[in-house]
Amino acid sequence: MVSLRETLEGAAFGTTDGIICSLGTIIGAAAATRSSSLAIIAGVLAGVSNSFANGIGMYISQSTERGLQKAQVAEGERTHVHSVHENVVNAVASFCATVLVSLAMVVPFTALSIGQAMLASFAVGVLLLFVLGAYTAKISKESVLSHGIQYSLLGVAGAIIGYLVGEQLRILMG
Repeated sequence: MVSLRETLEGAAFGTTDGIICSLGTIIGAAAATRSSSLAIIAGVLAGVSNSFANGIGMYISQSTERGLQKAQVAEGERTHVHSVHENVVNAVASFCATVLVSLAMVVPFTALSIGQAMLASFAVGVLLLFVLGAYTAKISKESVLSHGIQYSLLGVAGAIIGYLVGEQLRILMG
């Protein structure tokens, strides 16, 4: 059985990156085209591509970190060495978390007007980031509110950047 502790790093990375990338892509595509269909297409394509990239990136990052940890142990330092199992589990967790949040960011565009869908995706993404930040702060016994706000602001930044780029593309192409 895989524990939450074993998957938290990958799941947190996939969730955070998935939300920020999806918000930027979907809101940017919606702002540029004013089309729910194109926002969905962009969101799904970016979500799937980003999911694979996050899973692979997590595996490579943790494998590299494992190599460094093994070198530290060989030099006499006491440190935790990631197992290959942990690396694989975190890669899968990152992939799955990215897929799930990317799809969640697209769902409002299937039923709401473009403006409402942009706001709904934004609200869901920022709320999920707040919850993730609060949860990680609780585990590390840090300020739940401060971490929740910090994580949320990262999502706000991604959405604003995506929106502004989308608006500029609409003007340039329009």
